[in-house]
Amino acid sequence: MQQKVAEWYNDVPLSNNLSAMKLSTMLFTSLSISIAALSISYGYARRDLGAPDRPLWATTIEDLKQICGLKLATAAQYEREAASAQNAGSKVQTQLYNALAHSEHIHVRNYMRALNKLGSRYIRRALAPEMGVAATSGFPRSIALERYLVDSRHEQSILNALDDNSNYAARIVAWTSGSDVKHILLLEQCAMACEGRCAPPSGYVVCPTCGNTSDCEHADCYCPFCMTPSGSFVHFLVSISEE
Repeated sequence: MQQKVAEWYNDVPLSNNLSAMKLSTMLFTSLSISIAALSISYGYARRDLGAPDRPLWATTIEDLKQICGLKLATAAQYEREAASAQNAGSKVQTQLYNALAHSEHIHVRNYMRALNKLGSRYIRRALAPEMGVAATSGFPRSIALERYLVDSRHEQSILNALDDNSNYAARIVAWTSGSDVKHILLLEQCAMACEGRCAPPSGYVVCPTCGNTSDCEHADCYCPFCMTPSGSFVHFLVSISEE
């Protein structure tokens, strides 16, 4: 058998063997050029079309970072107000500002968790509130801080999160917005109590999950925002006899 194959190969003209070799070389060269061209085209396509102009959830991430910084600044402001009220001997103001500062830190924690879920993170640094109001202190500045967040930040941030299909982030901002509205009411109530226009509350409670704040007289059995039971609330009690 091997002898017959050898005889057949020897009978094939040399010109046919050369033609076959040339054809094989041409095919190999054409294939190599085609592969190189496809690789170059794929690289340009990846460069031009593969990377979007803005990453996924970019608007929501930017909103969360900005509000997170504002919340840190607000918490620091409330801590200073609590120290000032304590030095002045006002137990009601001290406990209110302690409760509000605690609530703001819960908001910051929730915003950081939302950023982590979106693949981002926030480096803790307080951002000075961008408000066109005088740098006052006490109740006027505190109310202005809260109104700025409620009127200028929260609603659009919720809409942006919904547009980005980030329902978790939208829920966190909605919790914060509702809590900030409660902050305004509590600050106004405390200002009236300090002027003798209403009775001061016996204390304040803060939901550890969402930061919702209420006075003890109007605390719910469950947090109306996140349904956390009242047994988990953090209490900031006021001794009326000390006022």
